[in-house]
Amino acid sequence: MKQSGEKKRYYQTNPSDATLGVSEQHFRDILEKIRPITVILNLHGKIVYVNEHFLDITGWRSGEVIKQDWFSTFVPHTLRKEAIASFAKSIAIGKLRFSSEDHILIRCKELRLVAWDNIVVRDTSGNAVGITKIGDDITARVRAEDKLKALCRSLCPLVANLQATREEERACISREIHDSLGQALTALNLDIASLGETIIQITEKQHLSIVTDKIRAISKQLASTLQLMKSVAIGLRYDYLDPLGFVHAIQSHLAKFQDRTGIRCTLKVLPRKIKLDKTRSTALFQIFQESLTNIARHAHATQVNVFFQKKKHSVTLSILDNGKGIKNQEAADRFSLGLLGMRERAMQFGGTVEISGIKGRGTSITVHLPGVDSNIVKC
Repeated sequence: MKQSGEKKRYYQTNPSDATLGVSEQHFRDILEKIRPITVILNLHGKIVYVNEHFLDITGWRSGEVIKQDWFSTFVPHTLRKEAIASFAKSIAIGKLRFSSEDHILIRCKELRLVAWDNIVVRDTSGNAVGITKIGDDITARVRAEDKLKALCRSLCPLVANLQATREEERACISREIHDSLGQALTALNLDIASLGETIIQITEKQHLSIVTDKIRAISKQLASTLQLMKSVAIGLRYDYLDPLGFVHAIQSHLAKFQDRTGIRCTLKVLPRKIKLDKTRSTALFQIFQESLTNIARHAHATQVNVFFQKKKHSVTLSILDNGKGIKNQEAADRFSLGLLGMRERAMQFGGTVEISGIKGRGTSITVHLPGVDSNIVKC
């Protein structure tokens, strides 16, 4: 009772301290109720305050951690030296606020990963007096992300197998078109030519002219059909990538694209001669085809620049246009079959497809395939 009376008289003569006492208690009440982990350290790294959420996660009681050294209690031994140096540097240079992701060691010796927002606390004179750490336990999220990545890696062989099966089916269809339909059309063309020679012997010139014109028209249509059949057969198969090589194949396709669309195209290859294995060539060429198809349909571009580069153990294909620029939500659309197919083809080799656009300035598509050995890429 005596202490309470002295406290009351003290606050009557020092009203600012009374306000501070109320404010501090109010601040602590707020920190106890919010979900983020909250820790306050003094200049020496001693724990001044922790909220209930921190105690729930770590398994400690407040009295067991207050005034304890943060680094020796919660920072893993292998990370301690670096953490102490970073703490001291932040205070020394007067860095007001910085973020970090750090592991903390909880009571049961398990590691938890926390995303921290660190704020340097200053007194009324502007001097640093400690650091407030406000964090979010992201352990479960990171573990889920790791599991998802592992699942994606495990699916890569399945994707590769499906792709191989698809290519085998396409090759089979291509052979059928070429062997069966092609032979039938060729035979029909020969028969019509023979018929034409026979009809020439007709004496009535009036009927002869009509018949020969029709035969010429049919023959022309058959020739066009044969050419179309060859184009379809070639489109179904990527075997021509082997004798021509990937670079020659994209050069040829780019030239045809330019002739068909009127869009100016350039190709730069570094080093000048790069040869890929069949599976990578096929996947990369399909991504390249899909990219040009999207440009022709949606970009409203007048220029396309293609860069193909080999580094030590990887290759990168970049396709840039000067069109309207893809929107971020379109580039990230998980339900776009074209973009999804491009990413799946790269994923089977552990690769990535990055798509970005700037409104009115164009779209950039960058395909990166890692793990390319010297025996796969020859320059």
